[in-house]
Amino acid sequence: MAAPESPETPMPSFSFMELFQPNSNLLRRVFLRKPLAVVEAEERGSKLGRHLSLFDLLCIGIGGTVGSGVFVLCGLIAHEYAGPAVVLSWLTAGFGCVLSGMNYAEMSSRVPSAGSSYAYTYVALGELPAVVAGWCLTLEYGISASAIARSWGDKMINWITTDLDLDGKGLRPGHGVNPLAAAMVMTCTGILLGGVGVGKNVTNFFTGLKMLLVAFMIIGGLSLFDADNLTPFAPNGFPGIMRGATSAFFGYIGYDTVCCLGMEAKNPSRNLPLAVGGSIVGVTVLQCLAAFALVSMQPFEDIDVDSGFPEAFGSNGLVWAQHLVATGEIITLPLVVLVSLLPQVRLQFAMAEDGLMPAILSKVDEHGNLFMNIFISGTIATLIALFVPFLYLDSMISAGVLIAFNLTNISLVVVRREHPFRENMCVSLMSLYCFISFVAALMWRYLLDNESLYPYLIFPCGLTAAAFLVVRHIAKTCPEVEDSSYAGFRVPFVPWLPALGIFVNWYLVVQLEWYSLLMIIGYVVFACSWYILFGVKYSIGNANGWAKRLEISETQGESMTTGLLENAKQEEPSF
Repeated sequence: MAAPESPETPMPSFSFMELFQPNSNLLRRVFLRKPLAVVEAEERGSKLGRHLSLFDLLCIGIGGTVGSGVFVLCGLIAHEYAGPAVVLSWLTAGFGCVLSGMNYAEMSSRVPSAGSSYAYTYVALGELPAVVAGWCLTLEYGISASAIARSWGDKMINWITTDLDLDGKGLRPGHGVNPLAAAMVMTCTGILLGGVGVGKNVTNFFTGLKMLLVAFMIIGGLSLFDADNLTPFAPNGFPGIMRGATSAFFGYIGYDTVCCLGMEAKNPSRNLPLAVGGSIVGVTVLQCLAAFALVSMQPFEDIDVDSGFPEAFGSNGLVWAQHLVATGEIITLPLVVLVSLLPQVRLQFAMAEDGLMPAILSKVDEHGNLFMNIFISGTIATLIALFVPFLYLDSMISAGVLIAFNLTNISLVVVRREHPFRENMCVSLMSLYCFISFVAALMWRYLLDNESLYPYLIFPCGLTAAAFLVVRHIAKTCPEVEDSSYAGFRVPFVPWLPALGIFVNWYLVVQLEWYSLLMIIGYVVFACSWYILFGVKYSIGNANGWAKRLEISETQGESMTTGLLENAKQEEPSF
């Protein structure tokens, strides 16, 4: 049930001004946490079958990630920002992904549910933060599908007009409209409408094809190595590397995709962490090798930002390789669109099941397929791909992903650490740390860009020290939660590693231009407004709709729970 339908379940009344009253019912509803027992009951009673093996999850994680970086961003980052130091941009982004990826690995094992960061945040932090995470993930999945489709459409037009020497005028109607991008999203939507089995087979086939193409590009590029192309190594210095790292994060989008498929994964507690770790390692190695191969065979200032590898091969006289790579990109890049749409549908399903999205998005047809959800998601993504240029989507998507990563990092600390006497102390301290670390990252970013402001570096140094003291206080006053029933992967050095991941992610966020930061702030405000105007009214948890789901759990024995479960039960309001 995705929204209260029975007259026996009254809708809770609320007033917006209640949010500003410390002990208000609305404030308690906003931060109501989802008990782990409910998550486990939903997992056992899932309407979605378990079709996906570890191999399938790795194909989805790697196949959906490798491509956006190699085909779209390597040339852009090298030419515009980092030069040959593009490899350092990829490594920096990869380091941030590893820090957050370990947290995803543990949370996916603890909370094997559809929804990824949304599900983890709901269990650890509450309903409103979960909604923010869900909308940020929509940027990562649904909106990024449109962005990749836009890039594919541009490459397709270039291929038709250059390689095939045909007149592509009719494919450029002007005003930023890209009909080929819309057609690609519609095609991927049609594949998903055929069911998970069809989508899985298509994904596995095209992932294998893509790996062969990427291997050819790397080996071919390294065979044309010229050391002179590597100087100057970092033409725009450290700021250029960091700005490139922020854009490179878009190339890592996808490793957490597998976490949205928790309800369809076989043995999720084991396979999801392995899929997350395997995807990050595989993607980092391939992206760095590809970036190095590109800048080593052509001077960075000559790299084509729209068609990096094909034009680089062409400039070296390998016209056949140019055509092969260009054709391969056209054939395999749509896989990223398909894999991005797949978790978007599962995310909306999870939110609709909780009453935080319209109920129609949780409807499962007689074939076990989310037909209406897929159709609606595909239609919206098609319209975005048709009208919105890639340039306006890239930075906003990266910021949304980083916010979702940080919410997962915070969630892990809250799940693993607990104050013995003050229930929400850990949440409060982590919130304080997030604020201080964000301000510190912002100051580091702008002061380091201007040598005349170096005397003021004492201020970000002080804030960084204050953030360190907050984490140290968490480590001293909030001991590890006793949970002998959990035997899955555990992140070491909690809260230190998650805190470091949060700071790295904030530092990447503040590399964005001011207009991008304002756009993501506006987007988060929209997410909060959605919850206040819609979600809090139809929330299943706030209408005591979890009781029926817990009946399943009670009939199948005691769930593996922690103190967090008991806290969530105590917080659940009665109406």
